[in-house]
Amino acid sequence: MPHQTDNRKEFAAKAKTRARIVLRDAVAMTSSDTVRQVFEQAVTREIAHMLERGSVARAITAFEDAAAEIHHALCPHGMRPCVACGDQ
Repeated sequence: MPHQTDNRKEFAAKAKTRARIVLRDAVAMTSSDTVRQVFEQAVTREIAHMLERGSVARAITAFEDAAAEIHHALCPHGMRPCVACGDQ
């Protein structure tokens, strides 16, 4: 089972890197007032690209989790779950 754990860690690390790149691109394209909205759109596009490339579900889920962490950091409520973000 250690191999599965290593794969999960690798997927998570790659996903966090990819999410940070998407954030960087979003920041470069917009003002600070709309960064979160542009980031959300960029994340959606990235997930679509991952699906087109046939990425495994674990990689997509890891990317979604990493993007959610960044999304929450950009929200006024910080890292706490909120109804506005769809988390409860």
